[in-house]
Amino acid sequence: MLRSKIQSQGLNEQVFLSHFYLLLHLHRVHQWSKNNNMVLHESKFQVMSYSLKRSALLKELPFYAEVSAYSTTDGDLIFPVPDVPDLGKRLSSSGVSSNHIALITKKASLLSGWVFSVFRDRSPEVMITLYKALIRPILEYCCLVSPYSALIPLLPEIGRLG
Repeated sequence: MLRSKIQSQGLNEQVFLSHFYLLLHLHRVHQWSKNNNMVLHESKFQVMSYSLKRSALLKELPFYAEVSAYSTTDGDLIFPVPDVPDLGKRLSSSGVSSNHIALITKKASLLSGWVFSVFRDRSPEVMITLYKALIRPILEYCCLVSPYSALIPLLPEIGRLG
């Protein structure tokens, strides 16, 4: 019956099945945690699906929530979010890292402003030491692929130290 609904609406069966299998695996993880006396905090769960092409037709269907949301064991639905934090990185459902880079750039810019307001000594030795100790680690940790490739165009906005 569900297959006929999918086909009658012109949906991609493979996309629908991938959502179904994801939910199936999540329920298996939950069952495994119960069997091993581990507690999962479902209130902290977030759902994000990577997709380059989002179908507007899919969102208009009456069973869209069942397809895109995760149902907890309590029956609560967790709907997809556009981006999530993961180990200091901001992952986006569209695969674009510009929001993450903008947040890190702002953080580094605020920190460099703090350095200029607190430290009166502007000698190159002091500024380079502060830059290497405080600001560069933030910029290096932010990069998703290469330590410098994505941030090089944004470095002038952060300001020069030294």
